[in-house]
Amino acid sequence: MKRKIPVLLLVLALCIVVISGCKQKKASTDEAVTIVTWEGELIGDSPDIKVEREIREEFDRTHPNINVIRRSAPSGEERKIFATAMAGGTGPDMADIPGVDTRTYIEQGFAADITDLVKKWGQEDKIYTNMLEPVIKDGRYYGLPREYYIMLLAYRTDVYQKVGLNPQTPPENWDELVEYAKRLTNKAENRYGFGMLGMDFAAWHFMDYVWQAGGDFMKVDPKTKIMKATFQEKPGIEALQYYKDLRWKHDVIQNNVLQDISELINDFVTGRSAMYKFYAQDMPKLLKLGLSSEHIGLAPLPAGPSGTSVSQMAPRVYIINPTISEEKQQAVFEYIKYNVSKETMIKRWKLQEKYGILAPATPIWKGLLQSDYVDFPAQWSTAVEEQSKYSRPEPYFPYWDKVKQYLVQPIQAVLLNKNADPAKEMKNCADKVQKDIFDKAGPVEGF
Repeated sequence: MKRKIPVLLLVLALCIVVISGCKQKKASTDEAVTIVTWEGELIGDSPDIKVEREIREEFDRTHPNINVIRRSAPSGEERKIFATAMAGGTGPDMADIPGVDTRTYIEQGFAADITDLVKKWGQEDKIYTNMLEPVIKDGRYYGLPREYYIMLLAYRTDVYQKVGLNPQTPPENWDELVEYAKRLTNKAENRYGFGMLGMDFAAWHFMDYVWQAGGDFMKVDPKTKIMKATFQEKPGIEALQYYKDLRWKHDVIQNNVLQDISELINDFVTGRSAMYKFYAQDMPKLLKLGLSSEHIGLAPLPAGPSGTSVSQMAPRVYIINPTISEEKQQAVFEYIKYNVSKETMIKRWKLQEKYGILAPATPIWKGLLQSDYVDFPAQWSTAVEEQSKYSRPEPYFPYWDKVKQYLVQPIQAVLLNKNADPAKEMKNCADKVQKDIFDKAGPVEGF
């Protein structure tokens, strides 16, 4: 028995060491993982800030093992600042970027391949396929969309009734839009039928007309893999001709053709404009400026020559820094999942209702309707759902944002000059884009 005691003591000591090691390992796994984002701090107590603050607080409360440091991005041009930070190794662990930049950042190596994380999550088949397009390249996932907008036609229901138009039957195609706009235009009452964006962001609205005419903006040469401009082809010319006709032939848009979006909104609120192209972020502005929701109608965009009412939809996208550890990438993905989840979207709607915010949203989740969860006009929900069927992501090929800047020239040319030739203007623009952007960009893959 005396010989066995030392052996028992040795076994007991080993057990203590093993148990202690297990405890230390468990304590290690319970330590919080710190991630840094460029979401910015929430300052003030405006309704939208209160909503986002509660969303963030719930994550922090329910995920104690993930410490999120939410910093503001350095001041300056968003795209340039982010690219410089990533190239220099000082970028955030998670970035919230414009969807149109996703492919460019993938090409530059700034977005981690998160395919394994997405597949393990197993929810991607419940998201609209077209809403995932910007974050997929060669079948691999490089991010997740967090928020989309779609373009709709907004119209004043009271003005419709005033001129004898039925607010329940908005225009369905380009020809009907012209006819409605003519009836709604009244120079004596200082009212025009349709508000058109002509400022330096003009291509943002114009792209839908090119799609509605059956066109697109570029294609990739199968041999050289060089991008080739296509907006100068027949559909693009038809779209630009339509702009010109609304301005000069039909005379149904505002006199100041270079108005910015805030001026178009003010005209709509005051009744100087009866219709304009709308996206969801405008709604709080319309209501804050005094317009009643009963006087706002929403509808899918009128169909063009292609026969479909195509509308752009563009997201903000979450991407993960590819240089951080696997442990941090997993923590960031948990944060992303929370932010894009159905539960968080519904919570956001309910908080918006609580704080008096009435804003249409475009869910990324199939079958998720805003009007099913909060007090929301059924007509608006119907319009959002119907337009979603014909929406497509804003072009996400590399340097699209620069192409948009070039397209402003032909748009403003036909709005300002009655004698401008749409075909010539589009060709000149396409030649410049090809020389200055596409040829210099070189071969691209995955388009």
